[in-house]
Amino acid sequence: SISQDRLIEKKFLLDKTKVQTAKFYECNSYEDLVNAKNLIKGSSVLKTRRFGYDGKGQIKINYDTDLLEAWKSVGSNKLILEEFVPFKRELSIIIARDHNNNVQVYDTVENKHKNHILDQTIAPAPGISDKIAQSAKKIAINIANELDLIGILAIELFELNNGDLIVNEIAPRPHNSGHWTMDGCVTDQFEQAVRAAVGINLGSTERLFDIVMQNLIGKDIYIADNLINDPNCRVYRYGKKEVRPGRKMGHINHLIR
Repeated sequence: SISQDRLIEKKFLLDKTKVQTAKFYECNSYEDLVNAKNLIKGSSVLKTRRFGYDGKGQIKINYDTDLLEAWKSVGSNKLILEEFVPFKRELSIIIARDHNNNVQVYDTVENKHKNHILDQTIAPAPGISDKIAQSAKKIAINIANELDLIGILAIELFELNNGDLIVNEIAPRPHNSGHWTMDGCVTDQFEQAVRAAVGINLGSTERLFDIVMQNLIGKDIYIADNLINDPNCRVYRYGKKEVRPGRKMGHINHLIR
């Protein structure tokens, strides 16, 4: 219920977990949007509070954007305006927590996007400092405990140029940026979610390989045939019958040996 609504999520992160987030303002009317835009001096992003993913339900607001047209285009009167944060890169981290408050945390990874859709996940995040890795882990444990999480949680983070981390979003489920664990870890995120839910001890999150996870979006699925016999690739097809632009059709885990 917390992660389904962006406004509730942001308030929870700010008030309960005391982590850093982008500035945000609730917008229930066009007048709210005008007032919020005046409070955010630079660029911002207008988002629906619910049901948005892969860039859907949001629009970037610049100094010359027609606010009324932007308001109408999103198609909802329950919105949130978030400050656009200039960041060095996007990171994510996945944590599992069980009935006895035990946690297991996966390595922090770097995410790269195309057209607002995750394109690659690089595990571990290249060149990540111990300080940032420990900070991400601390944030993950803090959020999981405050949620009283039983299961698995993915946390998307922005790494700023000064080394600070800003929490962007949370997702209490196996996550696209965690598909690398299927071949990169002793226990993958799907098994871990089941272990947490049914009360089995959490598995090891030890990383066995460095991995580059490549999403197969739309017609990218056709390159899978060329890699099926590559000993350093693990190919996953999702069995979706219709190939459409922007649709996740599968992924490939490239093992870096």
